[in-house]
Amino acid sequence: MNFFLCKDSNDIWLVKPGEYPPFIGQFEFNTLGTVSFDLPSAIPTMAQTFIVTVSITNGGMRVDTPVGLWLWTDCGGPPGPYVHFKRQTWYPQAAVGYDSETFSFVHCPNNRKIFVQTDRTKSGAANLNLYAVAYTF
Repeated sequence: MNFFLCKDSNDIWLVKPGEYPPFIGQFEFNTLGTVSFDLPSAIPTMAQTFIVTVSITNGGMRVDTPVGLWLWTDCGGPPGPYVHFKRQTWYPQAAVGYDSETFSFVHCPNNRKIFVQTDRTKSGAANLNLYAVAYTF
């Protein structure tokens, strides 16, 4: 996908002015286990890749907390899962922190899920929201 020049003819953007893109799900940092989310029907089974905006809010933490976050798709077999890593530090504060980033994932037609895992549970308020913003053939 070409993010910096003109839109490729194979790119289908799901974001429109004034409209939220399709919501995939919310992760609440309440487990250290892996959580999976089904991909919305807006991403067709024939897509090769898809793009997700990862939006994180947090606040009211009790202690300084470094946080690791892994997001991936897994088509099974080699080369293995397609993993993105994100690192944050949550601080004790009355204000709310916000972070947003966009990741591209390999689409697995045989396993239409995105997986999320963290190495910390929240000591205050923390949520991660996933939105489908584009896909390519």
